[in-house]
Amino acid sequence: MKLFEFLRDYLQGKPVVDGNGNVTGYTGGLGISPGFTNIIIGAVFAVFMIIITVIALFIFKQIIKRAMNSKLKKIKAEEDRLKQIREEGRKKNLNDYNAALLSEIKVDSPYKYVDVSKRAETISKATYNIVASIVWVIVLIIILDGFGINIVPFVTGAGIVGIAVAFGAQEFVKDFISGLFNIFENTYSVGESVEINGFVGTVREIGLRTTKIENWRGDYYIVNNGKINSVINRSRDTSIAVVDIVLSNKVQVEDVRAAILSFCDEFVVTNPNQYEKPSYSGLVESSLIAYTFRVTAITAPASHVGVEREIRAALIEYLEIRGFEGPQTIVVTQ
Repeated sequence: MKLFEFLRDYLQGKPVVDGNGNVTGYTGGLGISPGFTNIIIGAVFAVFMIIITVIALFIFKQIIKRAMNSKLKKIKAEEDRLKQIREEGRKKNLNDYNAALLSEIKVDSPYKYVDVSKRAETISKATYNIVASIVWVIVLIIILDGFGINIVPFVTGAGIVGIAVAFGAQEFVKDFISGLFNIFENTYSVGESVEINGFVGTVREIGLRTTKIENWRGDYYIVNNGKINSVINRSRDTSIAVVDIVLSNKVQVEDVRAAILSFCDEFVVTNPNQYEKPSYSGLVESSLIAYTFRVTAITAPASHVGVEREIRAALIEYLEIRGFEGPQTIVVTQ
């Protein structure tokens, strides 16, 4: 670069060349030795590269941030629109508005309605860190080369060390790669209800190496991403509230059927997470002492448990008032 040639002439002076093309000395400048001049120029070049790199990475980070914010604004607009429908439904007929809301969710991709703010933050951080690491390694190599240091032995040695580390850290590499796939493929997001390797809970943190899940008791399950064998995501689409009622086998099945159908018809939906009235599924199990009847309802994603409690309490009270009894305990004596 012209800048560094000017700096070299200023520090070291312009070279004096004899007839054979050999440098016999220097004229002008500060008279600093060639070796020390190289060090100064290398330091200036290093500072220059660091400043340029910091500015470039800052711009890159802002681009990622703007892209994520733009995506989040679109999702927020969809969520606000659905929220407005829900608010209007509370003022008028909740059943009709929930039916309209349910039809939209069934038609549109459920991924639109997932809270992705944490995921966006994780993706942006991961992307920035990976790119920044690669850029800084390249800058370091360029700076070392600028000082006149032969970087071939360093690169070769780093390659050998990298192979050795890769063999010794296979699990770490596996966790890291699996974490990247989980994040970019949007397998699950923070705040979603999932079942991972048989553990049911809410995703609290997604890292590049581990995922943290909390169940309803407050227990944390921390699993390495590379060891996640199966995932059931319960927050991507509507859920089904399933209520099983066990009654004595002395009851008339047809009478119970008529009573439950009447209950479903009279049931008033007050929970905004319940999208429709309960529906009677039928007799699902029988034994020597009991019949099991089932009622279901469509709910918001991962909201079925609360709806089940409400329907179960209302249905039990409804049936008890009409004289239906639960199974009797049989005591066998010898």
